[in-house]
Amino acid sequence: EFANDLVQECVLASLVPALAAAHHRRAADLSTDQPETMAEHAFASGDLERAAQGWLLAGQAAMGRSAVEDAAALFGRGLDTTSDPVLRARLLLARGVAGEALTTYAPALADIEEALALARARGSRRVEMEALRARGGDVPVGLHLPTADVAAHLESALAIATELGDRRAEAGISTRLTVLDISRLRLRSALSRAERTLERVGTGHEDDRVLALDGLKSVLAYLGDADRLRVVLHELEPMLRRGDSAWLLQWTVFEAAFVPASAGAWEEARDRVEEALRINLRSGYPAYSGFFEAHQGWFDRLAGDLDSALLHGRRAVELTSSADHPWWYAAACGLLAATLVASGQPVEAAATARRGLASTGPATAEAWRLRCAAPLAAVSDDDVDWRVASGLLRGVDCPAGQAWVAGADCYLLVATAAHRRGALDEVAEPLAALRGATGTRWASVRAQLDAADLR
Repeated sequence: EFANDLVQECVLASLVPALAAAHHRRAADLSTDQPETMAEHAFASGDLERAAQGWLLAGQAAMGRSAVEDAAALFGRGLDTTSDPVLRARLLLARGVAGEALTTYAPALADIEEALALARARGSRRVEMEALRARGGDVPVGLHLPTADVAAHLESALAIATELGDRRAEAGISTRLTVLDISRLRLRSALSRAERTLERVGTGHEDDRVLALDGLKSVLAYLGDADRLRVVLHELEPMLRRGDSAWLLQWTVFEAAFVPASAGAWEEARDRVEEALRINLRSGYPAYSGFFEAHQGWFDRLAGDLDSALLHGRRAVELTSSADHPWWYAAACGLLAATLVASGQPVEAAATARRGLASTGPATAEAWRLRCAAPLAAVSDDDVDWRVASGLLRGVDCPAGQAWVAGADCYLLVATAAHRRGALDEVAEPLAALRGATGTRWASVRAQLDAADLR
């Protein structure tokens, strides 16, 4: 009841230890709605497991406020306090998620691996599922681990979710697998998986449906299917705005830009990306902003403003270079390199594309390698550069009548290389797919195809 901190400390020091502990226990009981305060009192009373649980909850609340560094510190306090294996596993997983946001990938992976080992040793299937899901997240991607291994961990997590009958976990894990399929340019498989996930969720809990719609939205955006994408966004975006997931909302707002972009409404498309960037600032995941910025440059280029496209492209590379994440950096380098090709700067285009390609590796998902391999092939006479780019383009697998419209640069740049080599027949099939997919939408992409006369 004393407002002065010094007086409080003096009163506390005057109490016998048993009475002080009793007061701390009572204070912990009275502050359950303030987990960090509760944890401090529980710790002072000697109830270490309760204190660790409080720091876990406080850290999760801090993550919700995007106070990622504070959250990581709170999870660390919990780990310093508890010896309970399952609670330690949960704290380790939580700290691993914070590490993903902070792009401290190696320590985050160590936390995830330790959590997985603890969960398996204790037979905790739910915590094992959560650890496997984390093992299939951006941490291993940031560490350049093989995409196939990342997917395998997710498949294992999905099997446990099905075993537990956890529909929400199923939807979330399936959506992450959909994202991996997109990155591997397996868009046919991605669309099929996303549709199955949504069908399985049905009209159940809104949070489950949000996760399923999120996956379907992503596939439709990368296919450039604006009509279906608009329908999905009409349901998904209001649900996200009612909630508090800045993480999902930023991606939804960003990918919503593909609808006006498909109709050449460039101001509206740019406004959507700018809003996504603002949401990103409060998401706790600033490393992803460069990916949004790179597409702002793409929209500028499609609109014919090469100067603005170069400004956004260079900024995107700068924003992604500090985070050792092969997806975002390669995308930024690839989109900038394509703009450099369009603006008649082949030497810088080649250097930029090579830097982006060097940040990937044979185990990196195909979309990100092709992003850089395509502009490199367009300005290089090296046979290896050509074979890599053309092989990756021929590997794009889309539903009938559709194409990877979001990656239209890659089609056009590889076709440019093919035209110079007299090898258009080698990429005739993907070019025909892109032409068919842009028949009524994406007039800017279709105009580039026509201008290049790549038939």
